[in-house]
Amino acid sequence: PCLVLASLLFAAQPICAQARSKGKTIAQTPRAPKPRQDSGATAPVMSDKRVALVIGNGAYHESPLKNPPNDARAVTRSLRDCGFQVETLVDATLPQMEAALRQFGQRLRAGGVGLFYYAGQGMQVKGVNYLIPVGANIAEEDEVRFKALDANQVLAKMESAGNGFNMLILDACRYDPFGRAWRRGGPEGL
Repeated sequence: PCLVLASLLFAAQPICAQARSKGKTIAQTPRAPKPRQDSGATAPVMSDKRVALVIGNGAYHESPLKNPPNDARAVTRSLRDCGFQVETLVDATLPQMEAALRQFGQRLRAGGVGLFYYAGQGMQVKGVNYLIPVGANIAEEDEVRFKALDANQVLAKMESAGNGFNMLILDACRYDPFGRAWRRGGPEGL
């Protein structure tokens, strides 16, 4: 999955560079024809406003990860090359993630294309996927929903914005950084 993600993001880079080298910005690309009214969906076009929230968490106390901060910076560069307005968080706490998500939702309301990218620790508890912030002190299973970001919050923010097109990319490590006994077998989610 990580190779597919990297391929998709970095494959767009030459397209963006080609457009710049011809003296065009992505925003100057002509609009595609509007979809037929009976389709019910609005297709994104290259001239739409693009906003992204990129989070790369790696500085976990119990199980640090080297790649997520680097991945977040690389994804940020690629998205900016493709005309996205990007907010990037590296090694974010839960309050920082929640505040950035709120601002992201507000920016999405202006329309266009939205993209959320997360790299870091993730886990599933009782069928719900969570993105683990740096500094999370989770001792018991029932604490996860209060000390981690529910991935459904991201989806809800995107849906409530009412813009034309959104993407959610999770590059989450399913390894249990807490090594808790309450993480017994079963599907790990994400």
